[in-house]
Amino acid sequence: MSRKTKQQGQSPALSEEQVADFLASHPDFFSHHPSLLENLSLSHECGPAVSLIERQVEQLRQKNLNLRHQLNNLIQVARDNDALLAKLHVLTLSLLQADTLTDVVAAVEDTLRTHFLAEWVTLKIFAGGPDLPLSGVFAAPYHVELFQTVMEEGAPYIGPPTPSQVAFLFPSEDEIRSCALIPLRQPSLTGILAIGSRDLERFTPNLGKVILARLGEVIGTRLNGLIHHCLVPE
Repeated sequence: MSRKTKQQGQSPALSEEQVADFLASHPDFFSHHPSLLENLSLSHECGPAVSLIERQVEQLRQKNLNLRHQLNNLIQVARDNDALLAKLHVLTLSLLQADTLTDVVAAVEDTLRTHFLAEWVTLKIFAGGPDLPLSGVFAAPYHVELFQTVMEEGAPYIGPPTPSQVAFLFPSEDEIRSCALIPLRQPSLTGILAIGSRDLERFTPNLGKVILARLGEVIGTRLNGLIHHCLVPE
């Protein structure tokens, strides 16, 4: 009597025939529950048909391949970041060796063209005092209106420039299709560093801005120090 009662309190076990009938009636069952394939243990005696164990192995192989792609992408990103940091280090050393505004501008242009492979580089300062002339670098304060959004956001802009920006920054070049506009905001100056390219895809919004922002901070800080101490070329 007690044995019968115990059996009644349990769910009846499915027989192999019932499981087989269910799978036969639902041939796409494992397609809807692919995670179950990873826990199956099957012999590999199925003739020319594709066995479940083959499907299981293929699924694990695909997962492994996806993980490898993710790992390779992370490694590549790390290498790219290391390369950018190394270039930024080169620029920082060049700026530390520059004693005048002219030297700073030359160091920026040379480093960006040589190490960052920039096609066009323009540095403009809109504030800093009328007693700090530097041909081609200092511009009238009202020109800052061309970059009002960039200055207000305080972050680099990446993408196609406006025709007015191209005419101001690259007057001898009308084929600039993409650029990076890096704001220079320091106590003694307000300026913009522009890097232009003919390639529309060279500077796109999905490009990281961290290195560009640090680039602007390093250059702006060095310029600010020279302007503050009035180290003007003769």
